[in-house]
Amino acid sequence: MDVKSEIREMFNSLEKFEQIELLKELSGATKSSQYVIEFSNKHLKKFKSNIEFSILQTGPQHCPIVKAIVHTAYGEYTGCGTSKEVAKTNAIDLANLNWK
Repeated sequence: MDVKSEIREMFNSLEKFEQIELLKELSGATKSSQYVIEFSNKHLKKFKSNIEFSILQTGPQHCPIVKAIVHTAYGEYTGCGTSKEVAKTNAIDLANLNWK
């Protein structure tokens, strides 16, 4: 079996949410940062208040589990990931789904 096939097999063995998280990580932090900035600006324009994040990190340093909670004018939304960028992006995704 070639390396590409092995990677595909390992990827397919992951749960769907793990696949999505991995793809976000591989797409780069720049996109994540821009996404957070765009949401923050949209929130500020509509609600006249800033968003805030609470960050919690557990697990070993070589394999952290990061939990980001975004505090908005219409609720708190939690995202998890293996980096702050991914966790924040996941939290913003949930906040966007519940945009009022």
